Amino acid sequence: MISLNDISFSYEKGGEKLFSSLFLNIGDDEKVLILAEPGSGKTTLAKILTGAVPKYFDGQLSGRCVFGSTDIFSLDIPERTRFVARTSQNNDEMLLFSTPEDEIAFPLECRAVERSIMAATVDELLRKYELEGYVGCSSSELSGGEKRRLSLAVLDAMAPVLCIYDEAFDELGVKWRLRLAEDIRKKHSVLVLGSHYLHEYDGVFDSIYTIKDGRLERLEDLPSFDFSIPSCPDGRSRLSASSLFFSQRHRSSALSKSFCLNVQSFEVSSGEVVALLGENGAGKSTFSKILTGLLKQEKGDVLIDGMPLSQKERKQKIAYLSQNPYTQLFLPTVYDELSSVCRDNGRIDEALKLFGLDKNAYVNEMSYGHAKLVQAAVFYLLDRPFVIFDELDSALDYDDMLKVISAFSKKGAGIILITHDVRIRDSVCGRRYILSEGVMR
Repeated sequence: MISLNDISFSYEKGGEKLFSSLFLNIGDDEKVLILAEPGSGKTTLAKILTGAVPKYFDGQLSGRCVFGSTDIFSLDIPERTRFVARTSQNNDEMLLFSTPEDEIAFPLECRAVERSIMAATVDELLRKYELEGYVGCSSSELSGGEKRRLSLAVLDAMAPVLCIYDEAFDELGVKWRLRLAEDIRKKHSVLVLGSHYLHEYDGVFDSIYTIKDGRLERLEDLPSFDFSIPSCPDGRSRLSASSLFFSQRHRSSALSKSFCLNVQSFEVSSGEVVALLGENGAGKSTFSKILTGLLKQEKGDVLIDGMPLSQKERKQKIAYLSQNPYTQLFLPTVYDELSSVCRDNGRIDEALKLFGLDKNAYVNEMSYGHAKLVQAAVFYLLDRPFVIFDELDSALDYDDMLKVISAFSKKGAGIILITHDVRIRDSVCGRRYILSEGVMR
């Protein structure tokens, strides 16, 4: 039995409490889901359990967390990893080593696992998560979904008593979401943190909670959310791609094969929403970066209204909101970010209100979901006629996701929506494109 007893926490001494007398029991072999909106404290709770908070972040913590007869709050972080470990919603913040095999080997080395057993375990986990083709490659060259699978492999290598999955289903393709759900069923004690309910959660969890007023509140009825994403092409302008070809080897390894992207035809019109689908590593982000001029194709054209665009022109016409918002946010506060792209305080105030942001908030102290709203606000002010949302739903609840899409739709933008969420996929009223192993259909 794992017991969280009377947990209270605030980031500032004497400040407003994020948690106030929070209790939770997780039994042996119990699977628990916490569903709560961005900024409610899900990730902070995970960091409290693993020891990162308050050790590396200022804060006032009280209460106990007992595993059997051991209060893990009395243990330092390395000692806690035997009891609890987590995956992060931000893949990049927890991938530290140069190759996937080194990432997986590290927790085994820390526990002085015998070398032959370590090697066998690393090989087994690389095969389990279909990463064996990336041996010797830099982890930084993996796609977002591949990085997620690597973080899951590292958690398996750690093999703690309690596995915490923080938005772990996000950025995974449908196949891998189903595999993760099945893997969770087989584990001992599991805590999953999510911003919205996914159909892959069905039948997995013994209990579901939300966070309300700093406490956990059990949900007897699952949240339902029916919606549609309208697509209203108005014909004012049309973005298209014709006969695109692009190939790329992993720069860090001569062992991996080249990835090739072939797109014979693609188009999206002003006011239209199209879905771009495909499993991890299929080429969705690569195609998006070619459209926006971040990568240069070897053949073919990207056009607006039939006129080919240079890479520079694409950057000025097509916005790309990357999977990880922190790759596009660089300045201290929300206002700093927004004022760097817009001098009109009236428009900045409009964006702050529209996306529910505090202009004085420090970006690096925000939740991952709120950072995505800052990212959306920046591109909203840039006013590009076409926009690509790469995994917009990651760490956002459906209300916030629809709010973002609606804001850009009302401005008449043509939208390309990349998602692995079946509910979002089925809600898009516009056309769908599917990428499979680099080929679009």
